[in-house]
Amino acid sequence: MVSLTSISSTNHAWKKVNSEDNIIVYNCEVEGSKFKKSKVETTINFSNLKNAEIVLKDVSKYKNWQPNCSSSTLIKAEGNKIYTYLTFDAPWPVSDRDLILESTFIKSENKLMMKTTCKPNYIKKDDDFVRITCSEGLWEIEKKMKAPYLLEIQIIPVLAATYLLGLALVQLKTCLLKLFKGLKRL
Repeated sequence: MVSLTSISSTNHAWKKVNSEDNIIVYNCEVEGSKFKKSKVETTINFSNLKNAEIVLKDVSKYKNWQPNCSSSTLIKAEGNKIYTYLTFDAPWPVSDRDLILESTFIKSENKLMMKTTCKPNYIKKDDDFVRITCSEGLWEIEKKMKAPYLLEIQIIPVLAATYLLGLALVQLKTCLLKLFKGLKRL
C-alpha cells in the first residue's frame, strides 16, 4: 500500500481541494509565488519496496501512468540517479512541453525516497517543444509496521503549477488525481 503526503505537512496550511478513489489532493500557498504547492495521499499495493523502486525507475513506462505524457526516455543512469526526458501533449493552441528530470533515489531498510529536480539545460532543446524549466518533487515510500506491505509515498512538487498548469491541460488537482490513478493501475 502506498500513501501520498507531504513531509513538511506540519509546516503548511494544507487545504483539501479534491478527492476521488481514495486519492486526496491538497494545496497550500507558496510565499512570494502565484503558484501553489501540492501534495497527494493515496494507497497503492506493492509487494515490497523493491517493486516500488522498479516502477519508479522504469522510465519507458512513465507514459502509461503520467497524464498526457507522450514519451518517456531514460537519458542516463548513474549510481543512485537517473536522468529522464519526457514529452507532454498539450491541446491546441498550447504548444507541447518537454521536461528533463534528475531523480535521486535514497534507500533505507524500510523507506525509499525519490527526489526529482528539473534540469532544463541537461540536453539540447528541441524546438518542437516548450521546455519546462522549473519542477521539483519528493516521493517517499515507506513500509508501515501495521501491515506487511503498507507503503507510504510522499510528493511535494515545488512550483508544480509551473510544470502542470504550464501545460494548460487540466487543473492541477485533476491532473494529480489522474497521475495517481494511472500509478494505481500498474
